[in-house]
Amino acid sequence: MRRGAIIMAFNESDAPAIGRAIYREKIHPTLGPEHKGKVVVIDVKSGDYEIADRHIDGAQRLRKRRPNAYTWEEWVDVLVTYKIHPSIKLVKRGQR
Repeated sequence: MRRGAIIMAFNESDAPAIGRAIYREKIHPTLGPEHKGKVVVIDVKSGDYEIADRHIDGAQRLRKRRPNAYTWEEWVDVLVTYKIHPSIKLVKRGQR
């Protein structure tokens, strides 16, 4: 599922905060109960994103449109997030 992209300035050190803000402010309010447990893969440079059952599927679809995406992932209504680029890292909500 693709949503409209937004354009914003990007600094890699700000990527987690940007990814969380995009999810919280732009994406999460549009999600329904049918999305619970799905993953949202966000390009923090553009704000473009994909919703999928598996992170690899969402990431592949997003990278078809945005090959240079710097991605952040959020699981819908699950209390962990994943930083995917440049390496995979499990981050508990509220930590950096």
